[in-house]
Amino acid sequence: MLHEYVDGRDADLSPGSPDVPLVPDTLVVLNEALTRTPVAFRLSPLQAKAASLLTEELP
Repeated sequence: MLHEYVDGRDADLSPGSPDVPLVPDTLVVLNEALTRTPVAFRLSPLQAKAASLLTEELP
């Protein structure tokens, strides 16, 4: 298996990070691009949970 090197940084998943909302969106894009199986992984519950968590006030 070969992997292409992509220059970048790790996502910052700490509360309030601007990277956090991008993670569920990225998972959806990857799922659509890479999943070609009869049983597709359903990301809508994950998206809904992420959206609810991202709209909550931080302590």
